[in-house]
Amino acid sequence: MGRMGIYPDLPPLPVVVGYEVAGRVDAVGASADPVWLGRDVFALTRFGGYSDVLCVPEKQVFARPPTCRR
Repeated sequence: MGRMGIYPDLPPLPVVVGYEVAGRVDAVGASADPVWLGRDVFALTRFGGYSDVLCVPEKQVFARPPTCRR
């Protein structure tokens, strides 16, 4: 729905859609736990999940279980 532009809460264009991501943490903020560095994770986003690089609050990041590895 977001890609088609019919999601009710979609911000005006241009907008980067995507509500969740999977990847590897390559940097953390000053107040984040550095244990996340290099870990494979899932993260929830409001928008922006189709981006190459994404920043999300630590509380929205979850470790990927071993069964979900690449």
